[in-house]
This record gives sequence, C-alpha cells and structure tokens, in this order.
Amino acid sequence: VVYVIDPRGHLRWLDNGTPNTMGSAPPPTMLRFLSAQGKQNLASPTDPTWTVKDIEQALIYVTGKSLG
Repeated sequence: VVYVIDPRGHLRWLDNGTPNTMGSAPPPTMLRFLSAQGKQNLASPTDPTWTVKDIEQALIYVTGKSLG
C-alpha cells in the first residue's frame, strides 16, 4: 500500500497493490524496510499493481505541481 499524505497530515491518495518496478530493483535502503512478503511481492507482482509513474501522478494530483 502506498499512502500520499498532504502537508497538513491528511491522507490524500491510497494505492493498494503490489509494486511493479519493471525489473529495476529499488535502492538498497528501501529494500531494508520490506518484509519477506514484500520482497516476494516485489519479485512477482500480482494485480493490482502500481508503478513509480502511478505514484508520480498521484503526487502531481495531490500537490498540483509538476515533479520536474
């Protein structure tokens, strides 16, 4: 699950599903926070899935600002 929380601490976006990194491994720092199930989900994502692009779009929606 990915939560996007606004600066006031309100939940603005929730993306439920497994990450689909399209074959790219996340940074090692992020991998430390994954449980065994999280690592399994990363290796074999199942529907529904979310991608980095999906989360970028959620951040743009919530903030109203481009990430560029």
